[in-house]
Amino acid sequence: MSQQLEMPAEALCFDYHLAEPQGDWNVTAAQQRDVARLQHLSRRLRLQVVAITPDACALRAFMPQLAEADTVLLWRDDAQWLWASRERWGSCALHEVAMLGERLGITSPRLVCCTAEETPYPYFDPWSAITQKQPPLPVCGDAFAVAIGLAMGTVM
Repeated sequence: MSQQLEMPAEALCFDYHLAEPQGDWNVTAAQQRDVARLQHLSRRLRLQVVAITPDACALRAFMPQLAEADTVLLWRDDAQWLWASRERWGSCALHEVAMLGERLGITSPRLVCCTAEETPYPYFDPWSAITQKQPPLPVCGDAFAVAIGLAMGTVM
């Protein structure tokens, strides 16, 4: 994997987990310096870190609420699109989203946008995962989709 990322192996940290139901292994790689920086910060703040979760992975917490099991959920920030399905997750540059369905081997009706705003395309409101909301809700509610997914990840 270090060759694919064009980085020395000692500069990377790896995490492996079994993907159900296929029985394949999912591998996550992160730069050692980024993980070390997070660990240092958590020690300074006296936090007990249980997991470091990549942002796109957090979107998987919404999967049980989607009607179709083979849906791919998309969420956009200022720099990229994050995507997640039940089996996989990742990110792509803003200009690459048009090719994402082709790259994943899926048709566009299975792509669902994670947004609180109504769109002509299939969409999922991440705030619908929260049963009791107290006003005022943030104006830019979409910006909280990953945070909601992270918070819901342990509940679902």
